[in-house]
Amino acid sequence: MSKVADGMILFSSNNLEKRNEAGELMWRFDFFDLDDYQYSSKPILRAMVTDENGSVYAQLSFLSNSPGSTSIANIDIPHGDSLIKINPNGELLWCKKLTGSTSPKLIYHDGYVYVLGVFNDTINISDTYIFENRENLDCSAGSLENIYARDIFIAKFNSIGQVQNAIVFGGFAHDDLKAVTKDANGNLYLAINYGTSSCTTDETQIHKIDSHLRTVWSKTISKEYVEGNGSSVLQPSDIHIGVNGKLYLWAYASSTVVSNDYRFVNTSAGYTAGLLEYNADDGSFLNYISYDGFANYGLRGYMSDFKGHLMIATNFHNSVVFDNGSISAINEGEEDALLIRFNLNSFKAEYVIHNKGEPKGNSTWTNSLSGPIHIVNDDLYYSGGMYLNSSNFNSEIVLHNYVGNEEFENFYLLKYNLKGLDLTNEEDDTDLDGVLNAMDSCPNTPSGESVDENGCSSAQKDSDLDGVTDNLDKCPDTFPNAEVNIDGCSQDQIDIDLDGVPDIRDNCDDTQLGATVNEEGCEIVILDSDLFQIEAVGEACKDASNGRIDIQTEDTSTVYRAVLNGTQEISFTGETQFADLAPGQYELCILAHEVDSDTLCYSLKIEEATDLDLDGKVDLTARILKLELSGSSNYKIDFNGDQFETQESFFELKLQNGTNKVLVTTDHLCQDSVSYTVDLDLQIAPNPFTDEIDLSQIKGNGLVKVTIHTLQGLEVYHEIFHPDEPVILKNLTRLSSGIYLLNYSEGQQQFSQKIIRK
Repeated sequence: MSKVADGMILFSSNNLEKRNEAGELMWRFDFFDLDDYQYSSKPILRAMVTDENGSVYAQLSFLSNSPGSTSIANIDIPHGDSLIKINPNGELLWCKKLTGSTSPKLIYHDGYVYVLGVFNDTINISDTYIFENRENLDCSAGSLENIYARDIFIAKFNSIGQVQNAIVFGGFAHDDLKAVTKDANGNLYLAINYGTSSCTTDETQIHKIDSHLRTVWSKTISKEYVEGNGSSVLQPSDIHIGVNGKLYLWAYASSTVVSNDYRFVNTSAGYTAGLLEYNADDGSFLNYISYDGFANYGLRGYMSDFKGHLMIATNFHNSVVFDNGSISAINEGEEDALLIRFNLNSFKAEYVIHNKGEPKGNSTWTNSLSGPIHIVNDDLYYSGGMYLNSSNFNSEIVLHNYVGNEEFENFYLLKYNLKGLDLTNEEDDTDLDGVLNAMDSCPNTPSGESVDENGCSSAQKDSDLDGVTDNLDKCPDTFPNAEVNIDGCSQDQIDIDLDGVPDIRDNCDDTQLGATVNEEGCEIVILDSDLFQIEAVGEACKDASNGRIDIQTEDTSTVYRAVLNGTQEISFTGETQFADLAPGQYELCILAHEVDSDTLCYSLKIEEATDLDLDGKVDLTARILKLELSGSSNYKIDFNGDQFETQESFFELKLQNGTNKVLVTTDHLCQDSVSYTVDLDLQIAPNPFTDEIDLSQIKGNGLVKVTIHTLQGLEVYHEIFHPDEPVILKNLTRLSSGIYLLNYSEGQQQFSQKIIRK
């Protein structure tokens, strides 16, 4: 049984079903019409758990007569054992192989489901983890107890069915996993009967396993033939972490079982049952109480918390004396269901519910059996079975068997309000440390010692279970079961230079305090991306290969190493540069020199130089020459013998009468000069013109370009003349009458002249 937000999930070996708070069926999930009855026996559900969303995880066994698999809603179900997930609406989501699993138990925590169980020969977990059993070498060779010694497995799945990890747990003898629970951190607590065979000594053990499936601690709590015991050991029924963080075990003994911590003394034909209390942090014993005369059918005991008390649903026969009186079974030797309340402060017990069954007709059966319980606020959800005509939980709750099968087991689920239950607490604080016994994990704290919320002083705690108490432990977080020195430190924790790398792996054991180190414990320099100023300077002239990369940093206390394209390398302090670089893409990386550091890398580009270029435009009206310059960052201008210098791309000169000559150079000797000439007295014939203009008299030996613009700058004529071609502008009749500007360009010679169209 499991409580979900909108009802209850119930399961038996036959089916899963969901019922609402009124007990009405919402859905049922069963398997009996599948595969045309190809199974040697019916499918069986063996365990179930729910998550926070109401989805169900269950262990399913399909014992098939044929090989292969069947399917439900197109999901393959392997013949054998598997883990399934069903959504809150009763629909199957996935199925994962668990071949060889028996006696499974399921635990859900924070998005993961843990499957625990026993296997005799081989366990196959989703074809990912396959384990063989470990033979019991204490048995004779070839014996069944040797070959089929039972082992325990633990598998961790995520919520979509992917197996995360799996281990084999236990010893070489027969292991029986009796009960499992978890705490708020996902630690698992296992109750085990180990060595249940004729070849080895039987033991009762409890274990703590962390969420990564690592053993935190293990403890034997009973053993046959020691401390006055015979062949009997404790038989655990349920294990539970209480609201106080302590570990509780409900267990049975068929004969007297004693230890230094407790005594289960059996004087009746039935079993002795009892509650044992342990410190969940280290497994140390805290308290116990036991009762003779309990039933032996199934050794049932199911625990749940209720307002600082522990409720246990179980069975008894004969008579049992509790703190609120004695009760007796209806029929001597038959079993009655019983709910017990334990006060965790005083460790006293009272019975709360006694199911008094009545047989029908000639039947002598009056057995009623407790099942799992769940408590939400004041509501108790109580499940179980009965072989009865009627079942009387109190004067108001009577269950009747209307189907007339009192010889067979019927199941019941009741909702019982506990609001009126007297929960008067005896607020005992035996060691006077300010923490009540119910919450006190260290009930014998010496007077005057400061304690935590669990009632433990630092001298009583060993948080990492390394054998050194917290008040003396210089390494309080040692890995479970690690070997430590007198300071509580393992070899992986001793760190003389306090650099965070244990000495066992530290190649630099004298690192300066506060320094950043690498995985070998040696200092490493961390480079800030803002530490360096990087500039790529392009090539000055085409094909000069004189580009460069400048590097500068304000940190002059460290020697750095700059590596260009993985081949050129410079060590520097403060600043440096890579010179004489051809145009192209470069990879620059900087790191500390002769000291481990991280590495900063930059992708840089050296731009290719462009030719020096000059373009001139004449404004005859204003008598101004407008220069447009490109190809450099600094220009030197000689205009009719006057010198100018500019970094601008545009420059204006006032034209004079006659010939105006402009010569432009740069700082780079590798760049050629460019010139421009404007002759305001240039004779162009005819001018004014009608149809053509002949410029052959001024032509040299080069390529000539001639353009004509309006005074507003609109180009109306454009022609190029080859060196062997006369420069005669023809077909100019298409131009309107007016004044135009003619531009003549040949090599570095450029002329401009005003012309008139008749």
